[in-house]
Amino acid sequence: MRITTHFHPLSWEKSHKYYEGDWDKVPDFSKIKPVNEGLVPVFGLSKKKAKERYGFEFTGAIRIPKDGVYALFLGSDDGSRLYIGDDLVVDNDGLHGLQEKRGLVALAAGVHPVRVGYFNKTGSDGLAVSIQGPGLPKTPVAEAMLSHRK
Repeated sequence: MRITTHFHPLSWEKSHKYYEGDWDKVPDFSKIKPVNEGLVPVFGLSKKKAKERYGFEFTGAIRIPKDGVYALFLGSDDGSRLYIGDDLVVDNDGLHGLQEKRGLVALAAGVHPVRVGYFNKTGSDGLAVSIQGPGLPKTPVAEAMLSHRK
């Protein structure tokens, strides 16, 4: 497992884009025009406009306190995917009730690009992103760990 090195965080501009549509998997959001976009402090669904058939793409940077192997957890209803840089770390895609999946990645201390795609088709919804690593018990990814371009 290679250690992914950090990057300069000023390459990110928005922390979320919100979409409306009917999907069975996380879509390629780069091909869809967002309904709105803006800054949010953490990964979450507080900016949703519709009750069903919507999605989000969150981008930003995550601060890693020290070198090591980290577990990233992605809980969602329906589908979600989490990337560090261009690498898919957690794939929790598709139509399903609330479930959590885990991925492992070796990270160097510093700041790394992070992207989370999420969609809800119908029924209940939910999104939770957590991290666990050297000296860090499993904990939700908090505002203090995330940044975006100001």
